[in-house]
Amino acid sequence: MSQSCTEYLPAKADDVAHVLKMLEALHPISHTLKEEFYKHTIALRLEEGEHLLYQGERCLHMYFIREGALMA
Repeated sequence: MSQSCTEYLPAKADDVAHVLKMLEALHPISHTLKEEFYKHTIALRLEEGEHLLYQGERCLHMYFIREGALMA
C-alpha cells in the first residue's frame, strides 16, 4: 500500500473465525493454516477518502471488508 492507513489493529478472533468459516465453505482448511490466519491477520481502519490500493498498483495481500463500503 502506498498510502498510510489510519490504524492497524489486532484482528478480533471472531472476525478471523468468520472469514475462515466463509473460506471453508469453498474448500477445507487445515488446522495449521487456520493457526497461521489467527497469528498473522491484522485489521486496518481507514478514514473516508483513504484507499487500500490505487489504480495500477500491485496487490500482495488479501482483504476482507468487515464494515463499510467498497468502491471501484
